Amino acid sequence: MNENKSVTPAPSGVSRRTVVKGAAWAVPAIAVASSVPAMAASRCIEFTIGPNSCKLAGNFEYQINLCFESTCADTSLVFPVQVTRIETGNDRVLTVEPWANSSTPGATPVTATYTASGQCVLLVGNTWSNPSTLVIYYSLNGVAQPPYVVDAPPIQGGCEV
Repeated sequence: MNENKSVTPAPSGVSRRTVVKGAAWAVPAIAVASSVPAMAASRCIEFTIGPNSCKLAGNFEYQINLCFESTCADTSLVFPVQVTRIETGNDRVLTVEPWANSSTPGATPVTATYTASGQCVLLVGNTWSNPSTLVIYYSLNGVAQPPYVVDAPPIQGGCEV
């Protein structure tokens, strides 16, 4: 006897309904998570080393005229800008105390606050290195951002104020 039976393949484990339900929950989470970092990712902010910035030759003192610019459309997401730490390219922190570094107990990092675009803050600090770059750790309106890297000021015999 010859019977024709149709064979229906077994389901593959995840239904389309399950996938759609999961996607409906994932989309709002992705939208919320990406709203804050978009400011830094778009880089509508910029730190620059202004005039009269230098590293004094023969010691570890820096004079940095650190300037901040913002072209962000929504400034309520930007200000205040708080620089919490500046590191040299080799992970040493720029400190207020002379002859201190990141391993010195109680060393105070150099910090700065900006409340408007176009401001420059003169920072004087010390570190045990001669870096080619400075790494700026900062927050925009209380939200920590990815580090910002700038070229270190030149080494010279003296800095003009």
